[in-house]
Amino acid sequence: MGALERHVGGPLPPRLALGQWPVPWTQLPGPESGALFVKREDQSGRRYGGNKVRKLEFILARARSLGQDQLLTGGAAGSHHVAATALYAADLGIAVHAVLVPQPDSAHAREMLRLSAARCASLIPVARPADLPGALLALGRRLGAGCASVPIGGSSPQGLLGSIDLGLEIAEDIQQGLIPMPVRLLLPLGSGGSAVGVWLGLRLAGQRFPVWAIQVSPGPFARRGRLRGLARQALALLPQTSHLEPDLEGLVVDRRWSGAGYGSLDAPTLAALDFGGSVGLAGIEQTYSARALAAALHHRQDGPQIFIHTASSRPIAPLLTGEAPRLPPALAALLGGPP
Repeated sequence: MGALERHVGGPLPPRLALGQWPVPWTQLPGPESGALFVKREDQSGRRYGGNKVRKLEFILARARSLGQDQLLTGGAAGSHHVAATALYAADLGIAVHAVLVPQPDSAHAREMLRLSAARCASLIPVARPADLPGALLALGRRLGAGCASVPIGGSSPQGLLGSIDLGLEIAEDIQQGLIPMPVRLLLPLGSGGSAVGVWLGLRLAGQRFPVWAIQVSPGPFARRGRLRGLARQALALLPQTSHLEPDLEGLVVDRRWSGAGYGSLDAPTLAALDFGGSVGLAGIEQTYSARALAAALHHRQDGPQIFIHTASSRPIAPLLTGEAPRLPPALAALLGGPP
Protein backbone atom coordinates (compact mmCIF):
# COMPACT_ATOMS: atom_id res chain seq x y z
CA MET A 1 0.00 0.00 0.00
CA GLY A 2 1.25 3.48 -0.86
CA ALA A 3 0.64 6.86 0.75
CA LEU A 4 -2.19 7.59 -1.69
CA GLU A 5 -4.18 4.59 -0.48
CA ARG A 6 -3.57 5.55 3.16
CA HIS A 7 -4.66 9.14 2.67
CA VAL A 8 -7.49 9.16 0.12
CA GLY A 9 -10.63 7.26 1.01
CA GLY A 10 -12.90 5.58 -1.50
CA PRO A 11 -12.16 3.57 -4.64
CA LEU A 12 -8.96 4.46 -6.49
CA PRO A 13 -7.78 3.70 -10.03
CA PRO A 14 -5.91 0.38 -10.42
CA ARG A 15 -2.27 0.24 -9.40
CA LEU A 16 0.52 -2.27 -9.93
CA ALA A 17 3.24 -3.07 -7.40
CA LEU A 18 6.43 -2.08 -9.25
CA GLY A 19 8.34 -0.09 -6.65
CA GLN A 20 9.53 -0.32 -3.06
CA TRP A 21 7.76 2.18 -0.79
CA PRO A 22 8.55 4.27 1.08
CA VAL A 23 11.91 5.26 -0.36
CA PRO A 24 14.60 6.34 2.14
CA TRP A 25 16.22 9.70 2.87
CA THR A 26 19.85 10.77 2.76
CA GLN A 27 21.16 13.94 4.41
CA LEU A 28 24.03 15.36 2.39
CA PRO A 29 27.19 16.66 4.08
CA GLY A 30 27.17 20.37 4.80
CA PRO A 31 26.28 22.97 7.39
CA GLU A 32 23.43 22.03 9.73
CA SER A 33 21.80 25.41 9.11
CA GLY A 34 21.58 24.53 5.42
CA ALA A 35 20.69 20.86 5.70
CA LEU A 36 19.87 19.19 2.38
CA PHE A 37 17.69 16.08 2.57
CA VAL A 38 17.48 13.83 -0.49
CA LYS A 39 14.34 11.78 -1.14
CA ARG A 40 15.79 8.71 -2.81
CA GLU A 41 13.41 8.07 -5.69
CA ASP A 42 16.51 6.79 -7.47
CA GLN A 43 16.17 3.62 -5.37
CA SER A 44 12.46 3.09 -6.01
CA GLY A 45 12.80 -0.03 -8.19
CA ARG A 46 14.96 -3.11 -7.79
CA ARG A 47 16.07 -3.14 -11.43
CA TYR A 48 15.42 0.46 -12.42
CA GLY A 49 14.42 3.35 -10.16
CA GLY A 50 13.60 7.01 -10.46
CA ASN A 51 10.38 8.98 -10.40
CA LYS A 52 8.92 7.14 -13.40
CA VAL A 53 8.25 3.99 -11.36
CA ARG A 54 5.41 5.53 -9.34
CA LYS A 55 3.84 6.90 -12.52
CA LEU A 56 4.09 3.55 -14.28
CA GLU A 57 2.32 1.76 -11.44
CA PHE A 58 -0.84 3.60 -12.50
CA ILE A 59 -0.18 3.99 -16.25
CA LEU A 60 0.52 0.31 -16.85
CA ALA A 61 -2.26 -0.81 -14.51
CA ARG A 62 -4.74 1.18 -16.60
CA ALA A 63 -3.40 -0.30 -19.85
CA ARG A 64 -3.68 -3.83 -18.46
CA SER A 65 -7.19 -3.25 -17.07
CA LEU A 66 -8.31 -2.10 -20.54
CA GLY A 67 -6.68 -5.09 -22.22
CA GLN A 68 -4.22 -2.92 -24.16
CA ASP A 69 -1.06 -4.70 -25.27
CA GLN A 70 0.63 -1.77 -27.04
CA LEU A 71 1.67 1.68 -25.84
CA LEU A 72 2.85 4.69 -27.85
CA THR A 73 4.97 7.44 -26.35
CA GLY A 74 7.90 9.72 -27.12
CA GLY A 75 10.74 11.80 -25.77
CA ALA A 76 14.36 12.75 -26.23
CA ALA A 77 16.96 10.18 -27.27
CA GLY A 78 18.05 9.52 -23.69
CA SER A 79 14.55 9.67 -22.23
CA HIS A 80 14.20 8.04 -18.80
CA HIS A 81 10.46 7.81 -19.40
CA VAL A 82 10.76 5.86 -22.65
CA ALA A 83 13.35 3.46 -21.23
CA ALA A 84 11.49 2.85 -17.96
CA THR A 85 8.14 2.40 -19.71
CA ALA A 86 9.58 -0.13 -22.15
CA LEU A 87 11.38 -2.03 -19.38
CA TYR A 88 8.40 -2.41 -17.05
CA ALA A 89 5.83 -2.86 -19.83
CA ALA A 90 7.78 -5.75 -21.32
CA ASP A 91 7.36 -7.64 -18.04
CA LEU A 92 3.59 -7.41 -18.57
CA GLY A 93 3.63 -8.42 -22.21
CA ILE A 94 2.93 -4.86 -23.37
CA ALA A 95 4.88 -3.63 -26.40
CA VAL A 96 6.11 -0.03 -26.34
CA HIS A 97 6.61 2.03 -29.49
CA ALA A 98 8.35 5.39 -29.22
CA VAL A 99 9.31 8.42 -31.27
CA LEU A 100 12.61 10.01 -30.27
CA VAL A 101 14.17 13.44 -30.92
CA PRO A 102 17.85 14.47 -30.64
CA GLN A 103 19.62 15.60 -27.50
CA PRO A 104 23.29 16.39 -26.70
CA ASP A 105 25.52 13.35 -26.41
CA SER A 106 26.64 12.06 -23.02
CA ALA A 107 27.54 8.68 -21.59
CA HIS A 108 24.28 8.64 -19.64
CA ALA A 109 22.10 9.57 -22.62
CA ARG A 110 23.81 6.90 -24.72
CA GLU A 111 23.21 4.29 -22.03
CA MET A 112 19.53 5.19 -21.79
CA LEU A 113 19.14 5.10 -25.55
CA ARG A 114 20.65 1.61 -25.63
CA LEU A 115 18.16 0.50 -22.98
CA SER A 116 15.26 1.92 -24.99
CA ALA A 117 16.55 0.23 -28.13
CA ALA A 118 16.78 -3.08 -26.29
CA ARG A 119 13.30 -2.97 -24.75
CA CYS A 120 11.08 -1.03 -27.18
CA ALA A 121 9.18 -2.89 -29.89
CA SER A 122 10.01 -0.04 -32.27
CA LEU A 123 11.80 3.31 -32.16
CA ILE A 124 11.25 6.06 -34.73
CA PRO A 125 13.93 8.79 -34.83
CA VAL A 126 12.94 12.29 -36.02
CA ALA A 127 15.32 15.15 -36.69
CA ARG A 128 13.57 18.01 -34.85
CA PRO A 129 11.44 18.35 -31.69
CA ALA A 130 8.86 20.18 -33.83
CA ASP A 131 8.39 16.95 -35.81
CA LEU A 132 7.51 14.88 -32.74
CA PRO A 133 3.72 15.48 -32.59
CA GLY A 134 3.23 14.66 -36.26
CA ALA A 135 5.39 11.54 -36.04
CA LEU A 136 3.45 10.33 -32.98
CA LEU A 137 0.16 10.89 -34.77
CA ALA A 138 1.32 9.01 -37.86
CA LEU A 139 2.67 6.09 -35.84
CA GLY A 140 -0.51 5.94 -33.77
CA ARG A 141 -2.62 5.66 -36.91
CA ARG A 142 -0.39 2.88 -38.19
CA LEU A 143 -0.61 0.92 -34.94
CA GLY A 144 -4.38 1.21 -34.77
CA ALA A 145 -7.05 1.65 -32.12
CA GLY A 146 -5.64 -1.03 -29.82
CA CYS A 147 -2.58 1.08 -29.01
CA ALA A 148 -2.81 3.46 -26.03
CA SER A 149 -1.01 6.79 -26.07
CA VAL A 150 1.09 7.92 -23.10
CA PRO A 151 2.16 11.60 -22.97
CA ILE A 152 5.83 12.56 -22.88
CA GLY A 153 7.30 12.03 -19.42
CA GLY A 154 4.31 9.95 -18.34
CA SER A 155 2.48 13.19 -17.50
CA SER A 156 -0.99 11.73 -17.92
CA PRO A 157 -3.72 11.97 -15.26
CA GLN A 158 -2.86 8.40 -14.21
CA GLY A 159 0.85 9.22 -14.11
CA LEU A 160 0.21 12.21 -11.85
CA LEU A 161 -1.35 9.87 -9.29
CA GLY A 162 2.10 8.38 -8.75
CA SER A 163 3.58 11.82 -8.10
CA ILE A 164 0.70 12.68 -5.75
CA ASP A 165 1.64 9.49 -3.88
CA LEU A 166 5.20 10.83 -3.56
CA GLY A 167 4.00 14.17 -2.18
CA LEU A 168 1.84 12.40 0.38
CA GLU A 169 4.74 10.12 1.35
CA ILE A 170 6.97 13.15 1.97
CA ALA A 171 4.25 14.73 4.11
CA GLU A 172 4.01 11.52 6.15
CA ASP A 173 7.80 11.50 6.63
CA ILE A 174 7.71 15.07 7.95
CA GLN A 175 4.86 14.23 10.31
CA GLN A 176 6.79 11.23 11.62
CA GLY A 177 9.86 13.39 12.27
CA LEU A 178 12.12 11.68 9.72
CA ILE A 179 13.10 15.11 8.39
CA PRO A 180 12.44 18.66 9.64
CA MET A 181 10.01 21.07 8.04
CA PRO A 182 11.83 22.40 4.93
CA VAL A 183 11.93 25.93 3.57
CA ARG A 184 11.32 24.47 0.10
CA LEU A 185 11.31 21.30 -1.98
CA LEU A 186 13.22 21.17 -5.28
CA LEU A 187 12.87 18.79 -8.22
CA PRO A 188 13.42 18.98 -11.99
CA LEU A 189 10.66 20.07 -14.35
CA GLY A 190 10.60 18.35 -17.72
CA SER A 191 7.06 17.54 -18.82
CA GLY A 192 5.69 18.94 -15.53
CA GLY A 193 3.75 15.96 -14.17
CA SER A 194 6.06 15.19 -11.27
CA ALA A 195 6.15 18.78 -10.02
CA VAL A 196 2.37 19.21 -10.22
CA GLY A 197 1.72 15.81 -8.63
CA VAL A 198 4.09 16.39 -5.72
CA TRP A 199 2.52 19.83 -5.14
CA LEU A 200 -0.94 18.24 -5.11
CA GLY A 201 0.14 15.51 -2.69
CA LEU A 202 1.62 17.99 -0.25
CA ARG A 203 -1.45 20.22 -0.40
CA LEU A 204 -3.78 17.25 0.12
CA ALA A 205 -1.79 16.52 3.28
CA GLY A 206 -2.03 20.15 4.45
CA GLN A 207 1.63 21.05 3.78
CA ARG A 208 2.11 24.58 2.45
CA PHE A 209 5.86 24.97 1.93
CA PRO A 210 6.86 25.93 -1.65
CA VAL A 211 7.73 23.46 -4.39
CA TRP A 212 10.45 24.72 -6.72
CA ALA A 213 10.33 23.10 -10.14
CA ILE A 214 13.68 23.57 -11.88
CA GLN A 215 12.94 23.83 -15.60
CA VAL A 216 15.44 21.79 -17.60
CA SER A 217 14.84 23.43 -20.99
CA PRO A 218 12.88 26.29 -22.51
CA GLY A 219 9.54 25.25 -23.95
CA PRO A 220 5.78 25.06 -23.48
CA PHE A 221 5.66 22.46 -20.71
CA ALA A 222 5.81 25.00 -17.87
CA ARG A 223 2.85 27.14 -18.96
CA ARG A 224 0.63 27.71 -15.92
CA GLY A 225 -2.58 26.93 -17.80
CA ARG A 226 -1.21 23.56 -18.91
CA LEU A 227 0.00 22.69 -15.40
CA ARG A 228 -3.36 23.62 -13.86
CA GLY A 229 -5.07 21.45 -16.47
CA LEU A 230 -2.92 18.48 -15.47
CA ALA A 231 -3.80 19.06 -11.82
CA ARG A 232 -7.56 19.15 -12.52
CA GLN A 233 -7.43 15.97 -14.61
CA ALA A 234 -5.60 14.08 -11.87
CA LEU A 235 -7.93 15.30 -9.10
CA ALA A 236 -10.90 14.14 -11.17
CA LEU A 237 -9.65 10.56 -10.70
CA LEU A 238 -9.65 10.82 -6.91
CA PRO A 239 -12.57 10.78 -4.49
CA GLN A 240 -12.94 13.36 -1.72
CA THR A 241 -10.61 15.95 -3.27
CA SER A 242 -13.15 18.51 -4.46
CA HIS A 243 -12.05 20.84 -1.65
CA LEU A 244 -8.64 21.38 -3.25
CA GLU A 245 -8.42 24.19 -5.76
CA PRO A 246 -5.51 23.55 -8.16
CA ASP A 247 -4.37 27.17 -8.21
CA LEU A 248 -0.73 25.99 -7.94
CA GLU A 249 0.00 28.67 -5.35
CA GLY A 250 3.48 27.94 -4.04
CA LEU A 251 4.58 26.03 -7.14
CA VAL A 252 7.54 28.07 -8.37
CA VAL A 253 8.92 27.38 -11.85
CA ASP A 254 12.59 28.42 -11.80
CA ARG A 255 13.89 28.96 -15.33
CA ARG A 256 17.40 30.08 -14.38
CA TRP A 257 19.06 26.65 -14.58
CA SER A 258 18.26 25.47 -18.11
CA GLY A 259 21.64 26.55 -19.50
CA ALA A 260 22.02 26.32 -23.26
CA GLY A 261 19.06 23.95 -23.53
CA TYR A 262 17.92 20.40 -22.89
CA GLY A 263 20.79 18.09 -21.98
CA SER A 264 23.45 20.81 -22.24
CA LEU A 265 26.35 20.99 -19.80
CA ASP A 266 27.27 24.25 -18.08
CA ALA A 267 29.34 25.25 -15.04
CA PRO A 268 26.59 24.92 -12.34
CA THR A 269 25.48 21.56 -13.73
CA LEU A 270 29.07 20.30 -13.87
CA ALA A 271 29.66 21.45 -10.28
CA ALA A 272 26.52 19.59 -9.15
CA LEU A 273 27.67 16.44 -10.96
CA ASP A 274 31.05 16.68 -9.21
CA PHE A 275 29.42 17.29 -5.82
CA GLY A 276 27.03 14.37 -6.27
CA GLY A 277 29.94 12.10 -7.10
CA SER A 278 31.98 13.34 -4.12
CA VAL A 279 29.22 12.51 -1.62
CA GLY A 280 28.30 9.16 -3.17
CA LEU A 281 24.98 10.28 -4.64
CA ALA A 282 24.80 7.78 -7.48
CA GLY A 283 22.74 8.39 -10.60
CA ILE A 284 22.99 12.18 -10.80
CA GLU A 285 22.93 13.08 -14.52
CA GLN A 286 23.27 16.33 -16.45
CA THR A 287 19.83 16.62 -18.08
CA TYR A 288 17.52 16.63 -15.04
CA SER A 289 18.80 15.78 -11.59
CA ALA A 290 22.05 17.79 -11.66
CA ARG A 291 20.17 20.97 -12.57
CA ALA A 292 17.82 20.64 -9.61
CA LEU A 293 20.73 19.74 -7.34
CA ALA A 294 22.63 22.82 -8.55
CA ALA A 295 19.67 24.99 -7.54
CA ALA A 296 19.43 23.29 -4.15
CA LEU A 297 23.14 23.83 -3.47
CA HIS A 298 22.82 27.48 -4.47
CA HIS A 299 20.08 28.04 -1.87
CA ARG A 300 21.55 26.01 1.00
CA GLN A 301 21.97 29.10 3.16
CA ASP A 302 18.18 29.56 3.29
CA GLY A 303 17.61 26.63 5.64
CA PRO A 304 16.61 22.94 5.41
CA GLN A 305 15.61 21.83 1.92
CA ILE A 306 14.29 18.71 0.22
CA PHE A 307 15.84 17.58 -3.06
CA ILE A 308 14.03 14.79 -4.92
CA HIS A 309 16.52 12.56 -6.73
CA THR A 310 14.38 11.65 -9.75
CA ALA A 311 16.91 9.67 -11.82
CA SER A 312 17.64 5.98 -11.34
CA SER A 313 20.84 4.96 -9.58
CA ARG A 314 20.48 1.28 -10.49
CA PRO A 315 23.20 0.00 -12.86
CA ILE A 316 22.06 -0.25 -16.48
CA ALA A 317 24.70 -2.76 -17.63
CA PRO A 318 22.86 -5.83 -16.22
CA LEU A 319 19.77 -4.81 -18.20
CA LEU A 320 21.80 -4.81 -21.41
CA THR A 321 23.38 -8.24 -21.04
CA GLY A 322 23.27 -10.02 -24.37
CA GLU A 323 22.28 -6.87 -26.28
CA ALA A 324 24.21 -5.50 -29.25
CA PRO A 325 27.07 -3.28 -27.98
CA ARG A 326 26.50 -0.65 -30.68
CA LEU A 327 23.51 1.51 -31.51
CA PRO A 328 21.99 1.41 -35.00
CA PRO A 329 23.29 4.41 -36.99
CA ALA A 330 19.88 6.09 -37.20
CA LEU A 331 19.57 6.09 -33.41
CA ALA A 332 23.19 7.04 -32.77
CA ALA A 333 22.65 10.06 -35.01
CA LEU A 334 20.14 11.39 -32.45
CA LEU A 335 23.10 11.99 -30.15
CA GLY A 336 25.21 13.51 -32.89
CA GLY A 337 27.86 10.82 -32.94
CA PRO A 338 28.86 7.37 -34.22
CA PRO A 339 27.31 4.18 -32.76
